[in-house]
Amino acid sequence: MAELTYHWEGDYQIPDLTLREMPERQIGKYGLMRFRHLKDHNKLQYSLLEIRGQLDSHLAEIDETANIRVESFMEEALKRNPIPEELKNTDPMAWVGQMENLKAQAEEIVTRELIFV
Repeated sequence: MAELTYHWEGDYQIPDLTLREMPERQIGKYGLMRFRHLKDHNKLQYSLLEIRGQLDSHLAEIDETANIRVESFMEEALKRNPIPEELKNTDPMAWVGQMENLKAQAEEIVTRELIFV
């Protein structure tokens, strides 16, 4: 964690705090969604994570967890309602559409549980 510096304003020492616009570390889709949500709708939590130097690790953890949960949700959904493999050969657009539908459902659940809380 970086050491804080201060400047004088009258009789008071004020910490030199700046909030950066984007995280330093490369993060994926879900981490960026969480970043935007915190910055726009939960400024207190955003500021606390930033001041403590935990914002990047928080975003990376959210991104990793969200990716894992989307994959596991899709696997479970495919086990319950398998999409026939022959559909790939006979009607590839229908197969892609069904897979995209599953992914959209998974992302909807994950974003509600992890991103927008």
